[in-house]
Amino acid sequence: MAQESSSYHMFYTKCLALKNPYALYLQSLVLAFHMFELQEAIAILDGIKDVFLHTGLLYIMFHSCAGSIPWEFCIQYKRRYYQFSEVDLFADKLMFHITEVGPRRQGTYKNFWEFEDYGECWSDHQNLNEY
Repeated sequence: MAQESSSYHMFYTKCLALKNPYALYLQSLVLAFHMFELQEAIAILDGIKDVFLHTGLLYIMFHSCAGSIPWEFCIQYKRRYYQFSEVDLFADKLMFHITEVGPRRQGTYKNFWEFEDYGECWSDHQNLNEY
């Protein structure tokens, strides 16, 4: 929808003009992963990080890339969504959307992401060296 070649692009731009949260979420993905405008993407997500469950994770991820973890928000997010299964679903949804954005450019992603606090399942996998 966010790509100009999409048949839904005109609809998307209208939604974006009306500050639709989902359109803003897609715009943040395009800015960060297609144009490498990380600060602009963070600014957009700052207003919608609590609207969708996976936007909070994306907000933390982008801040991690920028080297400025929002610790207060991160702690609140972990308290709300701490189980591995929930975060795993959010991460899968993010990976799908990031893949749909288009070509990746150098410096726009890391090979892997680390989540510093481990749930019960995560601790078991870490103890068994299963990553």
